[in-house]
Amino acid sequence: MVRPISELETQLANRRYRRRHSKDKPPDNRAEGERDRDRILYSSAYRRLGGVTQVVWAREEGHLFHNRLTHSAKVAQLGQRIAQKLEREAKKSTTLRRTVVALGGLDPNVAEAAGLGHDLGHPPFGHIAEDALKAHIRAEGVPDGFEGNAQTFRIVTKLAAHDEDMPGLNLTWATLNALLKYPKMADGVAEKYGAYSTEQEDFDWARQGLGLAPEERSLEAQIMDWSDDIAYAVHDLEDFFRAGLIPMAMFDTVHDLRSVWDAVEGKWHSEWGDLPLKRDQEEVFGTVVVLFPAHGPWHATRTERARLRSYTSSRIGQLVGRTSLTAQGLDVARSARIEAEFLKQLTREYVINGPMLTTQQAGQIRLVEQLYAMLRDALKTGNAKVFPAHAAEEVAEALEEPENKELGCRAAADVISGLTEAQAVHLYQRLAGVDFGPLLDPAVL
Repeated sequence: MVRPISELETQLANRRYRRRHSKDKPPDNRAEGERDRDRILYSSAYRRLGGVTQVVWAREEGHLFHNRLTHSAKVAQLGQRIAQKLEREAKKSTTLRRTVVALGGLDPNVAEAAGLGHDLGHPPFGHIAEDALKAHIRAEGVPDGFEGNAQTFRIVTKLAAHDEDMPGLNLTWATLNALLKYPKMADGVAEKYGAYSTEQEDFDWARQGLGLAPEERSLEAQIMDWSDDIAYAVHDLEDFFRAGLIPMAMFDTVHDLRSVWDAVEGKWHSEWGDLPLKRDQEEVFGTVVVLFPAHGPWHATRTERARLRSYTSSRIGQLVGRTSLTAQGLDVARSARIEAEFLKQLTREYVINGPMLTTQQAGQIRLVEQLYAMLRDALKTGNAKVFPAHAAEEVAEALEEPENKELGCRAAADVISGLTEAQAVHLYQRLAGVDFGPLLDPAVL
């Protein structure tokens, strides 16, 4: 006998909003998804993202580039809007309602919370620091290494301070799953994963009773991931056009962007279907390049800024609009995937792979590597005083079990990944004797 959809939805709702630790504060006037959203929004881990890079160094002067805070706010807004759109679609079909239940549920508040929190574990200087920390930790014989998504899960389940009687933010089952872009444990091989072995119990609790395949994402996690793609695909184009680094007026034909399309094909995911064809490229060229509002020098007049804002709003609206809910789950039109990948590769081609950024990044990698080595050496010699006070418990644990390298590696990585870029520079300079700074420098306390 097929169970009524209303019964399945009620059963799921009772399970989705459970919390890991039962001694949480009693419910108030907010829905549980709203409480999760607020906990992330008011956390220091979220506030730190204002000093962390999106693509260029967060302290870059002269241009208002996006940072991880503004990026996360936009991902949250997009996630909420897409969830609302899919929610309206699901209400019209019992089949789609069953799909929502099968994929763990759908709540715009949870989608928004996931967008706010998806980058909490992002270290200073971006993915280059992530790769450097991963390599050094694995070199010490700790296979979990470092991964920004796993660090996010560690923050919300263990490191964040919300209540003195429980670790982390004690988020709901639904929001924890919405944050799991890669719902798998670290295995020492995979480059992307959702949790370290230190959070095995929390991960198991979050995935228990979900009803999905072992590495299948919840619907809200899929929404968060696509919202992330939309946000940085469009706002990176806006940032770097304004800065004069992406010369949109110089592209006359698809052939002028051959290297960009070659890169798209090199990174195309097999599950997205056949590689973009010539007609797909022509379509994207027409919507992204031909319709671009500036075809000469950028002077940032009010008219130019308004036209650019209208253009980016239109592109985001189109990418959101080509998102729907089917019996198989979240469906993103192939044309939307192609456009988003094209925009991301355009930024890589003209900014990320350019010499101005790569020379900066070389120094940033060196700083992170040396800062990590300094903190590890401090632990090995028992000099815990160089660690900030908020890491005292982790440091004490690492000193009690010096043979357990995972504790020491994790303590050092937690400190570094919890810094803004300015704080990372100041702490390195102080420990290296380059610039001692004032005694009460808040950046290193």
